[in-house]
Amino acid sequence: MPSQMRLDQVRDLVNQWEQLVGFSILVPDWAVGEMADHVDQVSTLYDVGQYMSHHQRQPWQDPGALFVPEWYAAMPWAQWGMSSTEYNSKLNAFDSTFRTLTGQGAPPDVVDRALHEHQGTMTGAQFETWLMAQDAIKNQYGWLKYGLDFQQFQTQKLQMRTQFGRDLSDAEAAAQLQYHHAAQGPSMGVSVQPTLTQAERKQTQVGLSANVVR
Repeated sequence: MPSQMRLDQVRDLVNQWEQLVGFSILVPDWAVGEMADHVDQVSTLYDVGQYMSHHQRQPWQDPGALFVPEWYAAMPWAQWGMSSTEYNSKLNAFDSTFRTLTGQGAPPDVVDRALHEHQGTMTGAQFETWLMAQDAIKNQYGWLKYGLDFQQFQTQKLQMRTQFGRDLSDAEAAAQLQYHHAAQGPSMGVSVQPTLTQAERKQTQVGLSANVVR
C-alpha cells in the first residue's frame, strides 16, 4: 500500500499530465494508486504518459479504458509527457537534423526509438549524436560513416561525375567513398568492395583521393 506522500506525488504528476492533454482525459484514483505502487517506475511526466499509452483499450473491450487508440493518435505528445508545443518543436528539430544528414525527413519509428531511449528528453543536438551512433542509419546512408552530411555528399558526387563522365547513384558514390578510405589504410576500418568497374576505380584513384573527406 503506497504512503499518502507517494500518492500525493503521483497525483500531482497526473494533474500536470491531464493539463497537457487539455483535461480531455481524467485519470481515475485506481490508476493513480497503481502508478503509486511502482515507486521505481513512475516518477516523471514521461512515466505517466507511458503508463497511459500502455493501457490503451477500446471501451467495448474494457469499460475502464484510460486511453483509447483514437486519443493516442490525436495527441501523440501525451505518451511522452510533453505539451503539444514542446512535442512539435522537438519533432521539427529532429526532422531538420535528419534532413541535414540524409536529405530525407525523419521516419516516425526512428523518432519514437530516440525518444524512448532518452525518456522524451532528447534535444536536436543529442538526436544528431544518437543518429551517428546507429549502425543501421550509417549503413543506409553510407556517407555518414565518413563525416559527410547530405549536402557535402552531393558535392562529392559532383566531383565524381567529373571523373567518371556521368552521374553516380548514391550507392555507387558511397561505394567509392568506401573504396578510397580502404585504400588509405586499415586504420579507416572499411573493407566493403566498390560496385564500380576496375577501370572506373583506376580512373578515380588519382583524381578523387585528394577530394574525398577523410
